[in-house]
Amino acid sequence: MSPADRADLAWFFQTYGDAALALIPTTVPHREHAALLGALLLRHTSRGAERLPTYVTTATDVLRLAVALSDGDVSLANPTKFRSFARAERRLLLERLEACGSIIEDMLRYPEPWKRLGERLHPGEYQARFPQSAAAFEVIRNDRPVATFRSKVEGAIAAGQIDAALTLSNGERKA
Repeated sequence: MSPADRADLAWFFQTYGDAALALIPTTVPHREHAALLGALLLRHTSRGAERLPTYVTTATDVLRLAVALSDGDVSLANPTKFRSFARAERRLLLERLEACGSIIEDMLRYPEPWKRLGERLHPGEYQARFPQSAAAFEVIRNDRPVATFRSKVEGAIAAGQIDAALTLSNGERKA
């Protein structure tokens, strides 16, 4: 999305606020655009958090949303200096993260930005409420090894256990 398009979209939400909710699509095929839209919903509408589950479905989506809220590069190509989030925003981001499947596996794709975001979200404060998210941040922060779906498949193949590799379901990734 060009800078002019982003500016137009921001103007639209600033001008119309909640009235814009009726005009936005229910699906956005590009993850980067969905993150920008999510940030605008949170900034300029009173019911933006209600619409987030439609646009934020993976841990990387949560990271992109946090980047968009910090006015960073949602493509994740450039480092972002995360702003300080209000307590309600931290809870919202952790809530969305908790609702995702394969949190740790997804976080391993971008460990450094997740470490920086963890410094701003303080997941340990919400460990009882969001245990999977807190555990995932603990793994990322301390560079702990973790058995991912991919590593299980590769291990089974390396051990010559092709049948075991084939029986590993993609459903395990969502657990």
